[in-house]
Amino acid sequence: MSGRYQEGQYRFFEASSIRKIKDKYVFIYSRWAQNGEWGLPETNYTLAYAWSNNPLGPWTYGGTIIDGRGREQKADGSWQITATPTGNTHGSICEINGQWWVFYHRQAGTCEFSRQAMVAPIEVDVKEGADGYVKISEGEFTSEGFETEGLNPLERHAAGIACYMVGPEPAHQEYPNVIYPGSHTGIFRIDYDGKTPVYDPSIDRCHMVNNVDGSAVGYKYFNFSKTADEKIITLAMTYIPEGVDGVMEVWLDRPTAEEGGRPIGALILSANMPQEQRTDYIDVELAGVEGKHALFFVFKSDEKKQSMCQLCEFKFVPVTENISHWNTTTIVSVIGCLLGLAFLFFYLKPKQKK
Repeated sequence: MSGRYQEGQYRFFEASSIRKIKDKYVFIYSRWAQNGEWGLPETNYTLAYAWSNNPLGPWTYGGTIIDGRGREQKADGSWQITATPTGNTHGSICEINGQWWVFYHRQAGTCEFSRQAMVAPIEVDVKEGADGYVKISEGEFTSEGFETEGLNPLERHAAGIACYMVGPEPAHQEYPNVIYPGSHTGIFRIDYDGKTPVYDPSIDRCHMVNNVDGSAVGYKYFNFSKTADEKIITLAMTYIPEGVDGVMEVWLDRPTAEEGGRPIGALILSANMPQEQRTDYIDVELAGVEGKHALFFVFKSDEKKQSMCQLCEFKFVPVTENISHWNTTTIVSVIGCLLGLAFLFFYLKPKQKK
């Protein structure tokens, strides 16, 4: 099996494991993708597999199981990086109740030694026999984890689960660090007190930071069927302003109209805001939206290379749960609905006979 500097497509790096599926042996390992593969620079940020009829080989290269760069194919057929450009990933595959999963980690923060655990569904097809094969689909780099029907928009979500983070210029590595001209995850390390549950979801340890003009942060995917019965929805955004005028646009499906996305709301950011954590409620247009959709936050400002805010967490909220936060548009909408109901009640009700 070839290594990084040897001829061959295996390009083995590290972090290998082997398992037997039916009569085939499957070898999972961290791989160096070749320079120019998918039209992108080389990286050891992919998890790959090979298979054999014998635990000692010979091996047949299978392909990529997950790409930690968030590799996306554009409309013209070329590929782009939408997450951390390089690093490494370790992981393996496992079948749980009939569904196969790839477990792996991605880079977080700006140092290669900060990592987040990830999981994605995959398909594994094995044909037994001497002329058989193993085919494993490539998992999609998303924010869902095990929630493959889509994240619940009505639940709180830490901003740091973003799977899409791009800036005005591509990020690059200066080992062991990654230099981000735009948005990326920010890691907050704490002194453990020995009492607080390590994975307490109420403790927000991962913000999205360096949200400068030209940056976009994205989440794949939310299941908006859960909000379909709500007449008016707001987006409760918890964030920390950083003293820069700008706007955070909320987009559905893609971060630009050219890619097929559409804007559904916006948060105005002012340089005069106190630079402390706050929660604001954004009117969003979700009428008729059902099923799974990606969500993006796009940052725009006349101030270049200055972060507008840190994103902490967010959730979608039925407007009736936050009457105290209604703005003028919401109030007008509600008054209009009430006047309409009054008209129907008083003018269209059956006349009583004398």
